[in-house]
Amino acid sequence: MNFILRTLFSVCLGLCLLGLELVYAVSGAIIRNLPTLSALTKRAAREILFLSYRAYRPIVEYIKSYLGRYMDVENAYVRSTITTLLSLLFLILLCLMMGWAVSTFGLGLAIIHGIAVGIVWNDTGGQPDGLNLGEEVL
Repeated sequence: MNFILRTLFSVCLGLCLLGLELVYAVSGAIIRNLPTLSALTKRAAREILFLSYRAYRPIVEYIKSYLGRYMDVENAYVRSTITTLLSLLFLILLCLMMGWAVSTFGLGLAIIHGIAVGIVWNDTGGQPDGLNLGEEVL
């Protein structure tokens, strides 16, 4: 009986140590590949913002024809407000179509997304490459 308990204890200890070793190995792999992961994240954010710019541009141009008499739509603050409202509208429409509840987290992401698209609006237009985050283009 003592032999079975010792063997069972050794197996459990070995499994715990193996799990701990796997956590260390995965953590090391993530830290080692951090520059690649950050470059991939930066590129994905650039693509998402550029696609959003291309989707929002016709809507903002249409709004500009009506609101242009009353306010400067080319102003970064006004444009950020318009793109934030568009992001919130698209989130609400998506949630209604999919039958999901609108969450606070989703609202926060939509607000941050709209502000980011409005801020980088001037950096996206007219460039064949699209948006160049973190690069100085002369």
